Amino acid sequence: MRSAWLRNLTPLCYIRCLQLSISLCHSTGEKKSSRASPEKPKPDDHLYVLEHNLHQMMREFHKQQLSSVVMPHPASAPFGHKRLRLAGPMAYDKAEISNLQQSEGLLEKIIKQAKHIFLRSRTARTIDSLASRIEDPQIQAHWSNINDVYESSVKVLITSHGYEQICKSIQLQLNIGVEQIRVVHRDGRVITLSHQEQELQDFLLSQMSQHQVHAVQQLAKVMGWHVLSFSNHVGLGPVESIGNASAITVASPNGEYAISVRNGPESGCKVLVQFPRSQIKDLPKSDVVQDTKWNQLRGPHKEVNWSKMEGRNFVYKMELLMAALTPCL
Repeated sequence: MRSAWLRNLTPLCYIRCLQLSISLCHSTGEKKSSRASPEKPKPDDHLYVLEHNLHQMMREFHKQQLSSVVMPHPASAPFGHKRLRLAGPMAYDKAEISNLQQSEGLLEKIIKQAKHIFLRSRTARTIDSLASRIEDPQIQAHWSNINDVYESSVKVLITSHGYEQICKSIQLQLNIGVEQIRVVHRDGRVITLSHQEQELQDFLLSQMSQHQVHAVQQLAKVMGWHVLSFSNHVGLGPVESIGNASAITVASPNGEYAISVRNGPESGCKVLVQFPRSQIKDLPKSDVVQDTKWNQLRGPHKEVNWSKMEGRNFVYKMELLMAALTPCL
């Protein structure tokens, strides 16, 4: 009886002596000199949410293990539990241990939670860096308070200051998982991104570039201008590594003036204005076109020095330009 009682206490002694240390390593292309002298961990790097989840998960795991075994333990334990006790002395690898388990193990759950939390912190850091570095357009992040241990969600809004009601912002729903990020657009399109920070940053930069062109389209409708052409992915001009450039062409209410806008994530903004032929003095005369009615057509484009335009942001400058080219009634 005494030996059976001691065998029953053996699992409890293992639980009390258990100490787990988790450290995630991310390999980069840094030099060996920097690897030789690693930086000391900061006190802010401690993740209390992960620690709480790990404690809760380990307690649930031990409760399931103790309650599922028929007493007395371990003499009449199931065959799978007997084999698992030999994993340490026999030096089983991950493949052999997974074959003995019918469900996902504790270590796999811990790794998945750790990957998710680090991916969520990287996403937040990427969004915050873009918001602090780029003032126009503005990027906002609204994190959900109700999340799963393996998935979190954040809503990203791209707006222009002072034109939130006129220019509808781009809304993106980021579902952060374990090793990937699912981006859901407002129209239902789904894009899957990897865990790399650069991929998420390039995607957000391309969306911010498209927002400027969408803002010109909404502003033209409010001011009475006509949209002649619009494209989210321009097939002409230099090819950019981050994403395709967007372009739009709008005409004044009387059709005399036209404004063409091209905006790219790398090349930036380029604005061209097309004036009527009658207002261009240095336009060479043509011997082919003799009728004066063709002089009412618009002439070649002229680029606007956008850096010297007055205005606090891109949409405000575009509003001033459209107001200056709109004829007085």
